[in-house]
This record gives sequence, C-alpha cells and structure tokens, in this order.
Amino acid sequence: MTWSFTAPADGDYRFDTTGSSFDPVLLVLDGCDGRELGCNDDADPDLHSVVDVALAAGQTVVVVVDGYEWYDHGDYALQVY
Repeated sequence: MTWSFTAPADGDYRFDTTGSSFDPVLLVLDGCDGRELGCNDDADPDLHSVVDVALAAGQTVVVVVDGYEWYDHGDYALQVY
C-alpha cells in the first residue's frame, strides 16, 4: 500500500507500523519519484517498522507499507507523529 503525507509544519516526523498483523517493511520517499528518505524492517523484536524523517512545511512524501516476505500481508496500522 502507498500513502501520501504532507507535513503541516517543519519538524521531525515518525512513521510507525506498531499494531500490524504481519511483518511489515516501511519505506518513505520524497514525492512520487523522489529519493529514499528512510527504510526500516524490524525496529524491535515485535517486528514493527519505524522511520524517522525531518520534513519541511508543505513537503509531501510517499509512504510505502509492504511485507518482508511475499506471504506477509494482512491488516496493518500506520501512525504518523
């Protein structure tokens, strides 16, 4: 799944998949064809992913939630704070 997020203000933002029902991989890109800002698999033993990025006000990023393996899928949670 892909999502877009636009930062409401300058600052540090955390994208987190805690609460997902499978082993997710999280990728944050600077826009549709932008460079990779961060990628994470397994932030801790609970198999959730976390990416921290600094964004400027109005900057839009693309957030990708994928499975670690081809069979990793299901319900996922995506929080931004």
